[in-house]
Amino acid sequence: LLDEINIALRYDYIDIDECDFWTCSGCIDTSACNYDPSATISSAILCTYPSNPFRDCDGMCLADVDGDSTCDAQEVGGCTDEAANNYNANATDDDGSCIIQVVGCVLPFACKYDPNADYYLEGSCLFGGACGGAEAGNTAEAGCTNTYACNYGAQGVPCQFFDENGNICMIGGCKVMSACNYDPEAEYNDGSCEFTSCATYGCTLIAACNYDASATLNDGTCDYSSCHGCTNELSENFDANATYNDGSCIILGCTISVACNFDVNATIDNGTCEYMNCTSFGCTDSSACNFDSNANVNDGSCVTAAYGFDCDGNCNVDLNNNDVCDSDEVYGCTDANAINFNNDATVNNGTCSYNTFGCTDDMACNFNYQATSDNGSCEFITCYGCMNNIACNFDEEATHPSECLYVNAFEIDGSSQVLMGNDEVYT
Repeated sequence: LLDEINIALRYDYIDIDECDFWTCSGCIDTSACNYDPSATISSAILCTYPSNPFRDCDGMCLADVDGDSTCDAQEVGGCTDEAANNYNANATDDDGSCIIQVVGCVLPFACKYDPNADYYLEGSCLFGGACGGAEAGNTAEAGCTNTYACNYGAQGVPCQFFDENGNICMIGGCKVMSACNYDPEAEYNDGSCEFTSCATYGCTLIAACNYDASATLNDGTCDYSSCHGCTNELSENFDANATYNDGSCIILGCTISVACNFDVNATIDNGTCEYMNCTSFGCTDSSACNFDSNANVNDGSCVTAAYGFDCDGNCNVDLNNNDVCDSDEVYGCTDANAINFNNDATVNNGTCSYNTFGCTDDMACNFNYQATSDNGSCEFITCYGCMNNIACNFDEEATHPSECLYVNAFEIDGSSQVLMGNDEVYT
């Protein structure tokens, strides 16, 4: 709307009926399936969203860690091994709970006892003579010392493990604690364990519409659509049973977000949008000197401060308080007595220089580095001399070099054996 009205300001007056608010409207919600990046005016009714809260607009799971195309929130944990005693046909994700029991001889008094077997199968054990010897604790001399025997504690007789009817005297039953018929009194597992009679069937997934907190076994009945509907109480089709808003709410009103009477709850536009009652002309630039916080349409009246100044004509930054903005400061020599005085300088940068008379030749003995004007006083004698300490005329006070004198070596002829008191001539 602001762009439309700003364009209209080029003309004499605004005819709101001439403004187009529809061709540029669309869904500007980036999370919607039909997000329109070219839309400049928001119209919520035009937006559409995934029907399944766990999938995106392309039907792909928002979260699927194991990549099995079943969304994580809809995974049913359980035993997926068909060979297991507690196999759950509705499970989609194996949770490690499978119980696979191995049949064998679980009777510790039998000679074919298998400690790795889970439950007893008749015929899997060998007893008595079939073992090739006596069972443990089954000798008349020792009496019966096997606690699993029918006659445990009897003296002078061998152990009897079967009663007169041929039944095992040990107490049989289900020894698997997770089974429905677990028997803590059972001494051996007789293969009677079952895992379904005590289960409470229902939907165990909390994200489902029919989630049953009391259910212990998922029966595949989880439903994700029956609770979808309109959850807005202001809507004409409000569904009190709905827990997930599926975008079906019907609320009539103005759906154009820039209209004065825009109704954020409206889902169907009823043509009542109007744009003038809430329009206030003025300067909408918050950095301008005449910013109007009540204006929502810029009328071109904004006045901005000059660069570096505030609206009252004061410098924005003047650290040295010389009434010259720091951005306008000119650095140089501000001393009028200096030879490099800068009339435009506002801050003295310590570069001022002054006329000083003296010797300006740096080769002179009396060179003055501070002198700016030569006065003809330069002298070149007192500081010059031979500075080589092996020369005949070495001058230790010399600071400037001059000619040095040395003794020259020559070859001479003459006797090398001279007697005391005699004269020898050398050439």
